[in-house]
Amino acid sequence: MAPPNHKLPGYKVLSSTADAETRVKRSRFIAHIVAVDSEDEAKAAIKDMEKKYHDCRHVCFAWVLGYGEDKKYHSTDAGEPSGSAGEPILGVLKKHEVTNAVAIVVRYFGGVKLGTGGLGRAYKECAALALEKCETKFIAFGSDFEVAFPYHFLGSIEHLLDKHDGKVLQRNFDEDVNLFIWLPDGREQSLDSELNELSSGTIKLKARP
Repeated sequence: MAPPNHKLPGYKVLSSTADAETRVKRSRFIAHIVAVDSEDEAKAAIKDMEKKYHDCRHVCFAWVLGYGEDKKYHSTDAGEPSGSAGEPILGVLKKHEVTNAVAIVVRYFGGVKLGTGGLGRAYKECAALALEKCETKFIAFGSDFEVAFPYHFLGSIEHLLDKHDGKVLQRNFDEDVNLFIWLPDGREQSLDSELNELSSGTIKLKARP
């Protein structure tokens, strides 16, 4: 797995699920945050909550899927006034910069109307409480490479790998040292240049298929 350096290009996902509950003027709000890998998984998680809380008034939700230019957002108010539920829940996911996640907030009406503003704050607060309980992990974009060299270069090359946020995946020791490494995107050219300088052109970085 990539080093936990958030300056690297990549994305943040959930590594756990969580829930939370709040009450506002007798209305009960219950939030569930779930990690998903597809729209179908998000819909399945929502259906599970609809079955579990079949007697509630509203099941509102939002999800974020993918990353970069392919990132997708979706939210619904599920019968609440327009913009009072889905968008506030989605805003929580965006604020925490997580993807491949669905946030579901169910509401049991307590008999007192909260108004659009009050509803928005309640849905947002409940979703935020649940998301704050979730553990996350950062996944950096990168590729695998191979580099072979004489033993006396080992310390210097390990230092260069650390400098470029690289990670050694496998070490093979034979007549030479052979390292299989992971590098963040955009670091291979600078590392290859420094390897060339270190070894007077004898050590090359090779991409792995």
